Amino acid sequence: ARGVEILGGDEQTGSTLETFGRPLRVVVADRQGFAIPGVRVRWEIDRGVGALSTTLDTTGPLGISEVLLTAGSVLGPIEVDAYVDGSNEYKAEFDLLVTAHQIQILADRFLAPLGGDTLFVVAGDTVEWLNRDVQNHLLRSVEEPTGGVVIRSDTLRNSDRYRFVPNLPGTWVYEDQINSGVTAPR
Repeated sequence: ARGVEILGGDEQTGSTLETFGRPLRVVVADRQGFAIPGVRVRWEIDRGVGALSTTLDTTGPLGISEVLLTAGSVLGPIEVDAYVDGSNEYKAEFDLLVTAHQIQILADRFLAPLGGDTLFVVAGDTVEWLNRDVQNHLLRSVEEPTGGVVIRSDTLRNSDRYRFVPNLPGTWVYEDQINSGVTAPR
């Protein structure tokens, strides 16, 4: 009999459309605990929305298989299972969580998770902007609902992030105060 044990990557949190920071890693071992190289491992998303870098892998010399997981466009849990191929008995289960809607800042536009110029979220959800541009950006509300918190980022350099949590229903309109030609979703 063979066992599948998690080595790393379990219980991570991430943002929509972004690859989780650590790979999902398992080791396949025999009953004595010795790693087994050359075993085919099947990877499946059992719950949630995402994409795996591969669905079938073979353990290396140390009995290890790993994949990368990229979150889909919705918030919530993602469950990934790793099986010894051909057996549903020997498996490991990873639990991950997508906690933020990510808007990517590009050179000429802001890219919302599902495209378009509007991002619909539930009050209390987290919206995260990630600057993927070489230019700096500075986000400011130009319109928010009465009583709504203001969008007010620091200067975002390349790879910087800004997180915002809407506190009530309504529409927030914001702009980039450094690069006014860049269109921003509502």
